[in-house]
Amino acid sequence: MSRELVTLSWVGDVDLGRVEELRAQLTQALAGNPAQLIIDLSEVAFIDSMGVGLLLEARVAAIRADTRLVLRDMTTRTRSILLATGTLKLFNREVTDAPTQPA
Repeated sequence: MSRELVTLSWVGDVDLGRVEELRAQLTQALAGNPAQLIIDLSEVAFIDSMGVGLLLEARVAAIRADTRLVLRDMTTRTRSILLATGTLKLFNREVTDAPTQPA
């Protein structure tokens, strides 16, 4: 039986006001024990320290679940925030042909 791939697409701001909602999505996605979890960040307009913390929590949870976590198509702003915080290097990243800026 092969393990599946799960994709979450986050839109808008990833901040204090949404962290609980997004944490619930992550928990549900990882509960299915997928082989790979992709978080599509192509439509994230802003990410604050709570959002960065949530991505770090997701990384730890994925490691514990033996799931490969991939951040897909992050915006330039999101990438620069992860780079500035020193966390960008901790994540597997994937770039598709999608735009790298939110509309």
